[in-house]
Amino acid sequence: MSANRGLGPGGGATGGAPGSDGRGTPLAFEFEISMTPTPQRSYPQHLQRPQHYPQCSGSQVSQYPQYQQSPRPQYPAQQPQQYYQQQPYTPQNQHAHHTQQYGQPRTPSQQHHDHQAPRRPVPSQSHLQTAAPHTPGPQQHTHEHSLLLISLAESYFENAHHIGANAAAGKGNDACLYYKLMATGLACLESILLPQKGKTIQARLEALVRLRYAAVLFEETDNLREAETVLLKGIITASRNNNLLDLNFSMQHLLVRIMFQMNPKAALIQLQKYTKEAEERGNPLWAYAFRFLRCSLLLENSPSRDVQLALHSLQKIATISQRRNDMSVFMLSSLTESMISLHLGPEGIETTQRALARVNSMQLEEAVSIEIEYLRTIVDLSSALMLGRPGSEIKRKEETLTEMLRGHDIWVNWSPTGDLEVPIHPPRQGKSKEYLHFRWFAKDDVAIVGYFLSGMANFQTNAHNGQKAEKCLKEGLRRLEQPLDKNGPTPHSLPAAGARIQYRKLLRCFMLLYLAFLFAVRTDWDEAIKSLQILHDCIDRLPNRQEAPPMLEKLVLYLTGTIHQGIGDLSQALAYYQNLLNDPSEIGLVATINTVIILRGSDHCDDRRADSLLRTIERACSETKNALVKAAFCCVKGTERGELIKSKKFLATGLQMAQQLFNQQIMFVVLSFMCQRFFSGVVSEQAEKSARAAWVNSKKGRDNLWSLVSGRMLQDCLRRQGHDLDEEDQRILNGSWEAVQRNFDRPENEDGI
Repeated sequence: MSANRGLGPGGGATGGAPGSDGRGTPLAFEFEISMTPTPQRSYPQHLQRPQHYPQCSGSQVSQYPQYQQSPRPQYPAQQPQQYYQQQPYTPQNQHAHHTQQYGQPRTPSQQHHDHQAPRRPVPSQSHLQTAAPHTPGPQQHTHEHSLLLISLAESYFENAHHIGANAAAGKGNDACLYYKLMATGLACLESILLPQKGKTIQARLEALVRLRYAAVLFEETDNLREAETVLLKGIITASRNNNLLDLNFSMQHLLVRIMFQMNPKAALIQLQKYTKEAEERGNPLWAYAFRFLRCSLLLENSPSRDVQLALHSLQKIATISQRRNDMSVFMLSSLTESMISLHLGPEGIETTQRALARVNSMQLEEAVSIEIEYLRTIVDLSSALMLGRPGSEIKRKEETLTEMLRGHDIWVNWSPTGDLEVPIHPPRQGKSKEYLHFRWFAKDDVAIVGYFLSGMANFQTNAHNGQKAEKCLKEGLRRLEQPLDKNGPTPHSLPAAGARIQYRKLLRCFMLLYLAFLFAVRTDWDEAIKSLQILHDCIDRLPNRQEAPPMLEKLVLYLTGTIHQGIGDLSQALAYYQNLLNDPSEIGLVATINTVIILRGSDHCDDRRADSLLRTIERACSETKNALVKAAFCCVKGTERGELIKSKKFLATGLQMAQQLFNQQIMFVVLSFMCQRFFSGVVSEQAEKSARAAWVNSKKGRDNLWSLVSGRMLQDCLRRQGHDLDEEDQRILNGSWEAVQRNFDRPENEDGI
């Protein structure tokens, strides 16, 4: 039995993602929530400080996977007089005031939640009192002038947002125009705050402008000190007025995020005080917001990063929301806990399962949003893939996802920008529901993530299922090539658009990676090498390659080693696997398994080293929760020289697990080995059945090498039994060795590998 190819690319040892333990999975799999209590985004320095502007030669793209959310005060959309002392003047372009904040993807998928400001009900028009016409005085002129400047600023911001995607993509001079528009808008806001003799400004208006202005400085500039100063003055103003409580909390929320960039420890202490204040005031909306913010900050790459504390914060939210019967908040916090735990890899699986069990056991009194249902579906499927659950279970979960994406509700109710409203019960009866605002996947990205997960779910059955997994990944790649505004201009801030572009590029890398693995599984090495070349180019073009998940580099190493092993270049394969042998992740275990296969049956034969390597991973493979890794280990363990009974036991266990997991590759490898080990030279009906089962499964898996090996064993078995006609038919079906040999005779320095 040839050792030129053992378990191949996936070795059947992975849950849909070859060798992945979850740390490298994009999109929602790097889903660290970033919560922001106020809607909208922020922008570059105003005209007064041009030295802080980015250069016009290109747009600055937000670093992956950092999230920079900017709070946005809730400027009134239709009746500005309700907020601004009921003055008769109505500024134009008020719809811009409700532009939602863009959370920046932190990783594919995942996407993070960008928490936006809690929204209070707006007083009805019937409560407004229209003032009688009179000659405006100086104070009214000042107020109307401020409203005009606000309207102008929001108009500039809105126009800038409509070219944000093009600016981030570096199209034309859109970046320069974007900065000019934003700078002019900022100058309008700053002029409202400039002290002038005889000038007065209402407390609410001043607080709103300070919050908006500080949010812009925070997102688009490095002027954190100035933003902090502006906010502190606004907090002082709001604290003197009890009816500005929401604005006060909004500014506190933004202040914590600004402080975190300068002093994470002090920011978390201050956040604890604000959370306690919100709870003492009986304001559950802002208590939730501050707790979600704490979780977000604890997941940031900083000296204060603490995943366990972040999970504890989410568990606290779940406890409180369950007590208050805020079921949507309960589901969101529990599912977010599951997603973060998935990101931890195998050690987070138990936490993931517990959180999912809490969600699935709920008896809902009212329907939850389609976004939360979608989140539950993809977390459930991702968990099953990581655990290497039985193929029937994964197929059922994938069908649920497909049915949801084909439905009508998800596309009608999903916001184009990914805005998500989570309702909570008011603190007192008789009041309307209040809403927490989040931002998640944009509508255009929902289907792409669905194609990615469907491809992973069909990974094991791709070869004999019409290449469904390949089709899903190719369709996802096609959609990723389309621009962000393919369905019409969608407002994007420049940092948000840049981060989304970076996220999509990273997701494209993972899709190309797994597409190459799929080609390798069915021994289409030309396509696998081509995909690897494209993958290298894609990785080189990542704006911030150093911040890409470390698992991506490991998977690329493993893929390269697999391709070398598949084309018979075993020396290079061993060299690439050597870089992964000491890695404790599942990708390291599978690389070690493939190394053992090479060392046992080739010119590099070293049985002593092979046995030593197998002993080093035996405990890890037996304790892993991924059934695919266990199956691959049993397959290789059964090939050891030793007691025949133990060998049969390991091979039978590996074969049974492979059948449950729909892993065709392990099945035909084990069947071929069993035929050669137990029926070589035997003339019996059982020997023929064994050889035929190995050949049929190899053909089903579309593996040229193993089809030829098992086919020749069947041909030899028929010859020994005297079935000359059947032997001749089998010889014709086997074909010649030339097709396989051509693959092994490739140039030594094959381009791209």
